[in-house]
Parts: sequence; C-alpha cells; structure tokens
Amino acid sequence: VQGIYVQASHVAVAVRGVVPMFQQVLPIKAVSAPASGATHSVPTSCHTRRDPVAATAVRMQGSYASLAWALAAGGTWNLCVGRSRRQRQRWIISRCSGTVEFSNGLAGYKTNFIGKSPPFSLAFAACCIPHPEKIDKGGEDGFFACPDSQSFGVADGVGGWARDGIDPGKFSRTVLQYAYEGIRKTPAGSSANLKDALGGAVKRILSDGMQGGTTVLLGQLNGSTLTVMNFGDSGVIVLRPALRTNGQRGSQPAFAPRTILRSNDQTHFFNCPYQVSSVNGNMEPPDVLQLFVEAGDLIIAGTDGVFDNLFDGQIRQIAAGTLGEAWIEGEQDIQPCLEIFAEQLAKAANSVGGSADAETPFVVSAREEGHDFKGGKLDDTTVVVAMVVPQSSGAVASQLTESVKGER
Repeated sequence: VQGIYVQASHVAVAVRGVVPMFQQVLPIKAVSAPASGATHSVPTSCHTRRDPVAATAVRMQGSYASLAWALAAGGTWNLCVGRSRRQRQRWIISRCSGTVEFSNGLAGYKTNFIGKSPPFSLAFAACCIPHPEKIDKGGEDGFFACPDSQSFGVADGVGGWARDGIDPGKFSRTVLQYAYEGIRKTPAGSSANLKDALGGAVKRILSDGMQGGTTVLLGQLNGSTLTVMNFGDSGVIVLRPALRTNGQRGSQPAFAPRTILRSNDQTHFFNCPYQVSSVNGNMEPPDVLQLFVEAGDLIIAGTDGVFDNLFDGQIRQIAAGTLGEAWIEGEQDIQPCLEIFAEQLAKAANSVGGSADAETPFVVSAREEGHDFKGGKLDDTTVVVAMVVPQSSGAVASQLTESVKGER
C-alpha cells in the first residue's frame, strides 16, 4: 500500500522517494509553556501611531523606509503625517486597493522558495511517538503522507474501545487506509473529494464489521489550493514565513512565521470529539477548509497529542528555530530540516504531556468548561509536516513521483 502507516515505538519518516528513511532521535531542548499571566507586546504600524509629526516623519524616512516589508509608495510619510488615525488608515486602504505594489519581506534573501510561482509540490516529513503504555502495539494513531497524490492524513483511535478488548489503533489505521485508497482513485491532476473519501472509508469499515472509533483529518494540495477536511479533534495549522521587528527605532527585522490557517476542534462536549464509529454510521458533517498557498508555506497536521500540549505560539517558535535558515537560505536542502522539525515538535509535545504542572491548551479548555485539570495530557503524538515548494526547486532532492511504502 502506498503511503505511510505507523506501528512502531518511535518513528520519524522522511517522505522523499521510494525508500523510507528512519532517523535517530535528536536531542532537543524542552519547550516550556509560557508563564501564567505572561503577555507579548504586539507592535502596531507606524502609520497608525499617535506620535508627534516630527518623530513620525523621522521614523518613516529612516529605519522603516529601508525595510522591504514596509509600505513603499512615493511620498507616503508626507501624506500620512499630521492626519488623524482614521484618515491615515483610510488613505492606506485606498492606496493599497489599486496603486501600491506589495513586496514580500523575504524578497531580499536568496531563497529557493519565497516569491516563486506555481506549480507547487509538498515535501513531507512525519514523526509518531506512542503513549508509553501503548508502545508494544504501536500506539493508537495512524498517518500517511503521499508525494504522488500530494495528500496526507492523520487519525486518532478512540482509546475507550480498549476497555472492551478492541484495538483502537487497528481501527484508525484501517479507516485511514481506506480513505487514502479513495483519494488515490482520483485522476492525476484532479482534486479529490475528501468528504467522499472519508464516506467511502466509513462504508467499507462498517461492511467489514470492524469495531472501534477514530477521528480523521485529510488534506491534499492541488495546484495552489490546499484542501483540508477535519473530523474530530485532530488539527492543522499553516504557517507563512514573515519578518517582524520589536517596534523600536533601529531594531532589525527578525524571522517570525505567522499563522494563516488554523482548524478548530469538533466536539460533542469537553474531550468528546466527533468520531467515525462502528456503532453508528450517521455522522455530523466534517469541516472542509481551503487555502491558496504560497511557496514556503508550512503545513502542520497532528493528532490531539500535539495540539493539546503545545500552544500555537510554541509551534511557531519551534518552526522558526528549526526552519528559519532553510526558509531564507537558497542553498540549504529543506528535507533534513523538515525531518528535524517533525521530531522536535513531536518530542516537545510529548515532553509537555508528561509534565505535572504545565499550562497547556488542554488545561485552558478544561478551565473554560468548568473542569479542574492540571499539567500536560500524555497521549500518542503524531505529526505530519509539509513544506510548499516549487516543483523545480533544488530543495527537494528527487522528483516526488512515488510515495514511501510502509506497513500498515
């Protein structure tokens, strides 16, 4: 079966050819949750600040004017200075609507990715760390990543079925395999209907009589359009490389990817996600999201073992630290960096999950629902990461024409 299906104690997989590449675990620094009550300042545009005219003019002519990502239109600072905040905002909007050319903040770097045009493809890497008590059976998560069909998916078997002697991992991986086979039936160059792929998988699993339950997330890139279907509490986040400063005069721009797409959990009530179930074939409608991607966009799909333990800001921080140079240095191969990033992300989530006092997204959600929960939520941790790259880019070592083959 083409694709990747995990059933190992700790596997990191690079998806780049016909042979799976298993990497050793790399030591990383633990990622701690932000301190309670900690805040981060968000710099505002210099066009909208209520500073004296002279100071604003100096900033506009000086440091801001030299940055590639600043709004670059002739006489901008002269027209903006001395007007009210609302007037300045209205002027900027009117100028951007038809006469100003936008410039990417990373355009000055020798990148192989930023600003490049379609056609695009996805470079994949993945990592799975089962719960310590589920290592013998490979955990209860499943995933696949297929360069040939430009598709990916993750599934999280519902652990409650284990009390009845049923292996949730077998159910989740079988549903995912059936969904993947449905995607592969789509003609090359066409976009698969991910809802139909999941519906077909559900019909087959019910016909088989297999018992269990699972959440499912599927995704596919077709041309410049990324489509993601989410059913349950797995998740996806898409990051786009960007530059930011701390807002101080003379400060240098720093690399800081920003979130451009984020899925939301589908739950009946707290910690009870929508799920494919052998008990009932009737399903709530899954969420289907679409996004026009750009070269350099980073797609992160994972089970709740990732997103229950890491805040989005922590994910961005790990991405910036691991992929920052690869994003902006054209001569660096992105593939090894993706492999390291997948491992670091999974290990960071797993580490936080074993903490007794960490502040986590799961703790925040529990508190909002009136529940008392402390610390991390140790679980199977599975992540598939994909970088949008130009098909002609030297960042991908080989043509992505054949998926990795592995055991389900």
